[in-house]
Amino acid sequence: MENTNNFWKLATIFIFGMIVGFLIAKYEFTDTPSAKAQGPERYFGNPDAKVVITEYSDFECPFCKRYFENTFPAIKEKYQDNPNIKYEFKHFPLSIHANAPKAAEAADCALDQGKFWEMHKILFEKQSEWAGSGDSIQKFKNYATELNLDQNKFNDCLDSGKYTKAQANDFNEGRIRGVSGTPTVFINNQKIVGAQSPETIEKAIENELNQ
Repeated sequence: MENTNNFWKLATIFIFGMIVGFLIAKYEFTDTPSAKAQGPERYFGNPDAKVVITEYSDFECPFCKRYFENTFPAIKEKYQDNPNIKYEFKHFPLSIHANAPKAAEAADCALDQGKFWEMHKILFEKQSEWAGSGDSIQKFKNYATELNLDQNKFNDCLDSGKYTKAQANDFNEGRIRGVSGTPTVFINNQKIVGAQSPETIEKAIENELNQ
């Protein structure tokens, strides 16, 4: 009887230990940076491209708007169909821009409905309407209407803060890579800071393509 009791005690301890170990392992896995959901990808081009262009940007930043107006269209036109190019957009809302985080969420909520780049465009084009505004969230919802998005889905996404974590992941990634201001563009690992000309970006791209 004593041996049987000891057996069941040991079995209970073993099973309990296995359960605790599993829960700890599960927690550690899901809480590590490599395992955290990185959020939606905002890109055009080949996901397996040789050259990856990464733009860290802030929708409320006037220099980012300048880059959007003067540089981004030329880069997109020239490289969007190049199988060796991937162009990706990352959020890096600066603390001095109070409405930038919600603007980033609005863009990602539009991405849910396949219209990230359309929202990206309207946010920069109408920056003067919502930057520093006290009713920016309503303006973002109005832009969703202009883009013919499902309004209820968009509103629920924006109001719930669905993409705040994804935005934080972008920001933290940028900090690790040495981003401190916007716009900052990486051509693979070459960092280019500021609203540089199309020629500057193209030169860096071509250098990478020719290696």
